[in-house]
Amino acid sequence: MSYPSDQFYLPVDKNKIKRLGIIPKERESQLVDRMEWSVGKQYMDKSKLVILDILATNDWKRPVYFANAVAQQEGMGLEPYLQLEGMAYRILPCRNPDPKPQHVGYVARQLTYDSLMNKFAYRNLDNPDVLYDEINRRTLAQYRDKFGQLAQAYLRAGEVAKAKEVALRCLQVMPDAAIPYDLYTPELVAPLAAAGEKPRANEIMDTLTSRTQQALAYYSTHDEQALFEQEIGTNLMTLQRLYQAAADTGDQVRAARVVALAEQYGGR
Repeated sequence: MSYPSDQFYLPVDKNKIKRLGIIPKERESQLVDRMEWSVGKQYMDKSKLVILDILATNDWKRPVYFANAVAQQEGMGLEPYLQLEGMAYRILPCRNPDPKPQHVGYVARQLTYDSLMNKFAYRNLDNPDVLYDEINRRTLAQYRDKFGQLAQAYLRAGEVAKAKEVALRCLQVMPDAAIPYDLYTPELVAPLAAAGEKPRANEIMDTLTSRTQQALAYYSTHDEQALFEQEIGTNLMTLQRLYQAAADTGDQVRAARVVALAEQYGGR
C-alpha cells in the first residue's frame, strides 16, 4: 500500500504513562510527549500496518514486544523507542538518548540481567561434544550479543563489577570450545579489560583475529568470491568490531593488526 509520507507520529499522554508506572525510574527523563519516526519507505505491507494499528489503538494498556529478529529486520524506524528486556524488545514512549550503531534499543539493565543470569537455562551449550550447526549458531550468537550489550551497558553506567560478572557468565555458559567466538564476542573485551581481566580480553582478541584472518585468506584464494559474499562480509564486520574493542581498551598494537587485515582484505 502506497503512502504520501514516510513520517509518522504518535501523541503521548505523559500523565497517563506515569500513572501506569510502565517507565523504569532511570528513564523518566526520557519520556516524550510525541513519538516521531520514519519508516524509510513510501509503502508498507500488512504486517507493518498491523504494528501501526496496535500502536494507535492499544493506548499503552498492554505491553507490546518485538522478538529479537523482528526488531532488527522490521523495526520500521521505531528503534529509538525500543527497550531490550532479555531477548525481547518492548516499545515504550521513551527515546534512547545514546543509541549505538550496532545495537537496537535501550538496555533495561535489571530486567535483562534477571533473564540472562537467573531465568534462562543454558543446557549443553558448554559441552564441546555437542554439535551445533550453522542455523543453531546464529540463534546462539544472539544470546552472546545480549550478554555483550548488557555488559557494555553496565560498563557505561560505571558498574564495572556487574559488567565483569555478566561477561564471565557468558564465557562460562558458552565457552569458545563449545560455541566458537563470533562477531558479537568482541563486545565482552572492554568490560573484561576494565574489570582487571585483561588476559581473558586479550585471548578473545587474539583468537578471533587469528581465525578471521584465516577465514579471509581462505576465501581470497577462490576466483568466485561472490559465492562467499556473506561470509566475507561477516568476517570484515568482525574485524571492525575487533578494532572497536582494541580502541576502547587503548590497545594500539592489536588495533593496528586489525586495521592491516581490513586493508588487506577489505578492498577485494
